Amino acid sequence: MQALGKLDGCSQQSLCLIPARAGSKGLPGKNTREFHGKSLLSWTVESAIASRVFNEIAVTTDDPEVKKIAKSFGVTVLDRPIELAQDASLASDYLKYHSQLIKKFEFMMLLQVTSPLRNTHDIQESFRVLTESNDEDTVLISLTREELRPSTLFFISQDGYAQSLIDTTERNRQDEKDLFRVNGAIFAAKTLTLENLEYEFLKGKVKAYIMPQERSVDIDTLMDFNRAKDLFDVERKN
Repeated sequence: MQALGKLDGCSQQSLCLIPARAGSKGLPGKNTREFHGKSLLSWTVESAIASRVFNEIAVTTDDPEVKKIAKSFGVTVLDRPIELAQDASLASDYLKYHSQLIKKFEFMMLLQVTSPLRNTHDIQESFRVLTESNDEDTVLISLTREELRPSTLFFISQDGYAQSLIDTTERNRQDEKDLFRVNGAIFAAKTLTLENLEYEFLKGKVKAYIMPQERSVDIDTLMDFNRAKDLFDVERKN
């Protein structure tokens, strides 16, 4: 791959892994879909390169078009078996498959193509937060504030009744804790920690990197895609 100049003061050996499989039921072909003049994949690869955080950037895929785009940037292309690129496939499955590469580095960051509003600063700052943590079992995950309150969430039982997920004792909104949700933009860890967690990020002690809601769209449907395009326009005007 092309030489990546490291960020000043950044000496750790680090890998960026970008998953981009071919199949998507919610939005077919989303990883190569044009988003403000270039593919969704291109936005993530370019941000990873510009961050100057990584010694190597690798795209794991089963999609010929994704491979073509990735190669145009000079990054590493990893073939992912079709059986590890299904709707039911887990991230831990392909991470284990690529574990020999991952183990060559001290740190690994996973950047999903479906978060095109994540920027270079987010990558740099989250990497700093992770590397400055002294906890060996810590992983870093990007979160954003969640406006929904647990007391407003219900599921429907088999007999058709709405049942609350939590205790529904009446309380003021101000008495409820602020909530945050995983926004899908950044997952990172020491590679040894990730191996010990069997490549499941959420098993670890989670260090939070908080991102604003306007950069936290995780594209899964056409509605998500259109919302991200609108937010992109707003971000560029500010």
